[in-house]
Parts: sequence; structure tokens; C-alpha cells
Amino acid sequence: MQDITSTMKTNSRAHVAMLATPGMGHLIPLAELAKRLAARHGATTTLFTFASTASATQRAFLASLPPAITPRTLPPVDLSDLPSGTLNETLMSVECARSVPALRDALTDLKRTTWLVAFVTDLFGVDSFDAARGARVERRWLFFPGNLHALTLILHLPELAASIPSEFRDLAEPVRLLGCVPIPGPDVILPLQDRSSPAYSLMIHLAERFLDVDAILVNSFEAVEPEVAMVLQQPELGRPPVYPIGPLILTTDRGGGANNGDTGPQPPPRTACLEWLDRQPAKSVIFVSFGSGGALPAEQMRELALGLELSGQRFLWVVRSPSDDGSLSGNYYDSESEKEPFTYLPDGFIERTKSVGLVVPSWAPQAEVLAHESTGGS
Repeated sequence: MQDITSTMKTNSRAHVAMLATPGMGHLIPLAELAKRLAARHGATTTLFTFASTASATQRAFLASLPPAITPRTLPPVDLSDLPSGTLNETLMSVECARSVPALRDALTDLKRTTWLVAFVTDLFGVDSFDAARGARVERRWLFFPGNLHALTLILHLPELAASIPSEFRDLAEPVRLLGCVPIPGPDVILPLQDRSSPAYSLMIHLAERFLDVDAILVNSFEAVEPEVAMVLQQPELGRPPVYPIGPLILTTDRGGGANNGDTGPQPPPRTACLEWLDRQPAKSVIFVSFGSGGALPAEQMRELALGLELSGQRFLWVVRSPSDDGSLSGNYYDSESEKEPFTYLPDGFIERTKSVGLVVPSWAPQAEVLAHESTGGS
């Protein structure tokens, strides 16, 4: 990590530009990385996001960041030509590619007003390196928000695609990669399960572009993945150096301040769901959340609501608007739909369950909820 941080140590006002592709799971760890650069190296950051994900949840999160981090939204781009049901991976990559001209101009402006030392983006933003190169940003780093096992799979995708003619789901033997646990074919990530799909070609494209960076920063750490960490930290010709820098997670202390050692404004007081959990008995609450892609069909959403009500079980439910076509793309990519998700719940559900349950729209601080003493399961 010395090569990456040496620039930060020479000037307290070094500046880093970052691009977070859609999803709080991408935005939060990048913001935490920016906080660490500020706290440990005095660096400032411009954190770019897409206009398509400018939800109330995201806006509140960005507004809570310390002064060293400046949020900036890229101009919207037209995605209406993409067919309904397009996978998230494709949506993010296309939006990124179409945002390159605007991002290049923004980075060029930053070079005029700051000492811009590096550009960082996550795995679905790799085409934005064209903007960084066009703006002549010297260092281009990839941030991988997943684990080292997943990174290893993606780094090997081009050779796997060439050597495995069948679908992964049809493999008789698991995929074996050095340092990793064997991966049964049906467990390989969804975008790789259909070689004829645009998402499959996209993942190969991303994997190839992973090699076109100066370093890969991974939201993991050696103690949790020791074997694969040892493999990836060995120099390999043609592969950029890999640095496990995690865990980068959003944490708050009991008073609501960020537990990261930063100075300046802190995030807002503890969210309503954490305050509600404070009032519940220990190990009594079921946490119901399907992540950023939690888009149930409307009928399943209603059945889940009725099941929770009939159970009498205490619950905390993160509700998103339904997706009747079965696609996960709608709610993952548009984290807050135009229509209030509560309107899809059974009539009177919230009122009837208010003594035992809490329903929150779109997003909750998952790490804090799962760590709370009142949470008994999820």
C-alpha cells in the first residue's frame, strides 16, 4: 500500500476523484475510503454519483459526509433505448460509458483547481477510466467492493470463457481457482450463467479492463481470506497489484457520530429504525431485507406482509416497490421509485402491526441493525 499512499503523505491537500456506480453497497465503502484518506493523509475527495440514483436516501447520506468530501452528481444520460428487464450490470456499465464526456470535463476542471492525484471507481465504472485518461489523471485505481474470492473469479473470466465451452450451470465439476474454495457451476454469479446474454459479454469486458489499472483496492482483509489474499498479493505479470484495504463499512457510535476518527460534521442522529430497536427486547426482532435488489412481485409482497402479521413476530422490514416482471433491476438501479412503496402493502397493515413491527422505505443501516442486541434473526 506504500506506493498508493506515498503521494498523500507529501502534500496535505492532495485530491482524489471517485465515481460510485448505483447502489448503496458501492457508495458507502467508497465514501468510507474517502474518509480514511482525509483522516490519515489530509486528502480531499470529490465523490461523483449518477443522476439516476439521486434518491432521498442517497442525498441524505451524501449530505452527512465531512467537509473533506464534496459530492457531485453527473448530468443525466438517456437509457430509454435499453430494453425492459436489462440487468443491473448492463445498466450501470452503459450509463458509465455514456457519462465519460461529462466526467472527463469535470476531471479536467478539478485538475485546474486541485492537486488531483488519482481517480477511483468501482467495478462497474471501469469505462470511466477513459475519462480519467482523457483528463490526464496520473493514477487510476479500481475499487472492488466485494471479496477476494469474487475478484479472483473475475480476473480469470477471460481464460475461463475460452476454456469452458458449456454453461457454468452445466459443469459436472466445480470451478477451481488457486487460493479459492471450489465454486459449483450453478453458484457462479447470475450474469455469467447465460453465454448468449449481453450481461455475460459485459462481465468479460469488465474483467479485461480490470487489467488496465494501476492498482486494485479490495474491501476485504487478509485474516478473513488468508489463502486467496496470499495468492493475489504475489506479483503476477500483466496483473495490477492487489491491496486488501477493508473492511470499509458504515458504523456509528451510540450517539450517532461516525466511528471513523474524522473531524468536521458528523452523520445525522441515529436513524428511526435503530431507535425503535432500542425499545425492543433482546433477540426479539426479525430483520426482513432483500438488499439493494430486493424487488418482489406485488403478490409476494402482500403475502409476506400477511405472513408477518399473522405470525405476531416482532419485525423490521425494509420495503421496496414491487417488480411484477420478476426483475431485480428496477429497485436496485432506481433505489426509490416514483411511487411510495407503502401503497403496495395490504390496507391497514402498518396500523395493525405498529405494536410489533416497523416498516421503513428503501434502505436501512444493515450492519447496525444486524449487530443490534434486539435483532434475533434475518
